[in-house]
Amino acid sequence: MFIDHVGVIFFPEHKLFRYIGRLAFPIYCFALTQGYRFTHSMKSCMLRLATLMIISQIPYVLAFNSLTLNVIFTLFYSLIILWVVDVTKWYIWVPVSIVISIISELAEYGIYEIIMDTINYWGIFFYIMLYGVFLIGHLFSYLVCWGQS
Repeated sequence: MFIDHVGVIFFPEHKLFRYIGRLAFPIYCFALTQGYRFTHSMKSCMLRLATLMIISQIPYVLAFNSLTLNVIFTLFYSLIILWVVDVTKWYIWVPVSIVISIISELAEYGIYEIIMDTINYWGIFFYIMLYGVFLIGHLFSYLVCWGQS
């Protein structure tokens, strides 16, 4: 993701930075779901993620001149949804998930990340590979069209 942000800020005309940097997103989603699956303390996990999202929001706003919430907010929303689904009945987690999904649209990636996290949690890793294929296709089209007007 660092490469993606360097590309956006310093080299906005070069899409290659974006394609390489975007590979971080599926890895973050996978790491979140694995962290949730194996954590011993949900409270400390949520506290660490909440601290990181608040601290990282300031540089995000300054770097991108954007009032949207950074991607860590969406990771936090996904973590809440995973937890609510595990500890409550369906008639509680369905409306809570819908409300959080709507709120997540204020953040970067929005509902796309929540869908990816829930798919990863239930063991479907091919979605990450599919995303990688999508990025490779875009990278190939960029390289083919490079230098053409």
